[in-house]
Amino acid sequence: MPANINGSPLRNALEEGRYALGVQMVMPSAHVARVIAGIPGLTFISGGERKGYAITFDWKKYVLVDLEHGGMSDTEMHTAIHSIAPFGVSPIVRLPSCEGWLIKRALDAGAHGIVIPMVSTPVSETQLTEGCLPLDTQEEAAAIAAAARFPPQGIRGFGSTYSRDAFGWSSDDEYLTKANDEIVVAIMIETQRGFQNAEEIINTKGIDIKMTGETDMCLSMGYPLTQHNPPGEVVDAIQRITYLAKAAGKWQGGRIRPSTDGVREMMSKGIQMIGVGLDAWALRDVLTAAVKDAETTS
Repeated sequence: MPANINGSPLRNALEEGRYALGVQMVMPSAHVARVIAGIPGLTFISGGERKGYAITFDWKKYVLVDLEHGGMSDTEMHTAIHSIAPFGVSPIVRLPSCEGWLIKRALDAGAHGIVIPMVSTPVSETQLTEGCLPLDTQEEAAAIAAAARFPPQGIRGFGSTYSRDAFGWSSDDEYLTKANDEIVVAIMIETQRGFQNAEEIINTKGIDIKMTGETDMCLSMGYPLTQHNPPGEVVDAIQRITYLAKAAGKWQGGRIRPSTDGVREMMSKGIQMIGVGLDAWALRDVLTAAVKDAETTS
């Protein structure tokens, strides 16, 4: 059954020093969104004490609605957000690129936060509302943070009648008062140039969560596509970025690790926001196993 929601469960968990587990959603379906958000017991990992792994697993605080690699339209994103939030789970939207209008659409729909991935077209900070920004410099990171927040902290405009509902707030005034502090802005550093500017990017005011992309980092550095055994140069870059995020006191997000050992590995690296599954992978794996089981009975 849907739960009451008041603010962002993801931000609340992170601010209280708890781990947040999430599931990535690429399938454009309100039914899929409700199934994921409604999994029994999926709330958060409680972990004020992070020594060892004697941690209470109560599960999930967010669903990552993936517009970068998923197949969702703008309307389907809106529907997913309002299918997820009533369960007391934060809908977080990963955008396909960094454009001002995309940030506005996701937040106006009611997203509790955004994830900005690597893009390829370099433009200046002043062109945020007109084109793409690669997350390669501090100026671009500052523009992202500004686009996600209302004045005086940012440049976001107000006009949505939907966003407050996803937070469980009763009025537009309440949304305007609280949104700047509740919305989380996550950035993905996954290019060689981004790595070179990582310290400035991570220390940008208004950037809450640091993520990295090993595969795109490999490609950016001229290595063949790999997801499981990245070369040493890439490993060193990721470790350096992780160190910088820790030093800056920023929260960190990790790649999908659908296993106990994988989750523990992320925790050991100081990563608080951990992906544990993806809807399409889960569907494929379950049905593949079912077919194999059926074949062995014939």
